[in-house]
Amino acid sequence: MKVGKDRGNALRTLLCVLAPIVGAVAFSGCWPFGNRGPTPQQQYLDALNHGHSAEASQIWLKMSPEDRQKWARSEGVSPQTSRDEIKQRVIQHYEGEAGSEQEGNSGVTQIAPLGGAGLQNLPTLASPTNNPAPPPGAD
Repeated sequence: MKVGKDRGNALRTLLCVLAPIVGAVAFSGCWPFGNRGPTPQQQYLDALNHGHSAEASQIWLKMSPEDRQKWARSEGVSPQTSRDEIKQRVIQHYEGEAGSEQEGNSGVTQIAPLGGAGLQNLPTLASPTNNPAPPPGAD
């Protein structure tokens, strides 16, 4: 009877030691059955970004319907720019836009004068500098 209990205790001890080791290896990314390289979605995007349309087409044809659904949901694709870089670009964009509004250039081009335009004002509107030209016969 004592031999059976010793074997059971040894087995429990072995499981208590191996379980954390296997868990650490599995969650650390060293598991041999996971991460097999870039996803098909990432390969497709890389091919498109490099201008390899024929390669991208072949990758698309080899993708499963599930992979295509993941592509539609942007799953399996890692961005090439960091979040901090994107935030910085957005801030720069809005700062530049705010600066142009302070200078009086809000990005709106006035095509016609506020009072309206007619055929008599056509030479004024057609001049390259948009400076008022004297109407014909005003001499």
